[in-house]
Amino acid sequence: MRWHYVESGPADGDPVVFLHGVPDSWFQWHLVMAAVSDRHRCIAIDLKGYGQSDKRTGDYRQQGVAEQLKALLDTIGVDRFSLITHDRGTPPADHLVATWATGSSGTAAASNTCGTCTPACTHRS
Repeated sequence: MRWHYVESGPADGDPVVFLHGVPDSWFQWHLVMAAVSDRHRCIAIDLKGYGQSDKRTGDYRQQGVAEQLKALLDTIGVDRFSLITHDRGTPPADHLVATWATGSSGTAAASNTCGTCTPACTHRS
């Protein structure tokens, strides 16, 4: 699985993971990231099948996507995080928290945002 995600904020900041809704991408969160990246490591992920993440066949079940998200977070060194979701991002987040309860410091729901990207964002694939 090839993920696309965008990071901003200090590498040693408390991580906040953002999962977007339909039909969006990581960009749904760019204004929120700009507002909190002075004190948090912000990680906005394009969900599987959306944005610049893989769109090939495979496991698209909510639980399967959650397992793949956990593997991504393990790979980038995130073992404790806050999780903010919207719409389509919420079901895999629920599975992620349920199976990795000790890694998540909490969950929250948020609504869509829009505007322009800030130069503080770093795209990764």
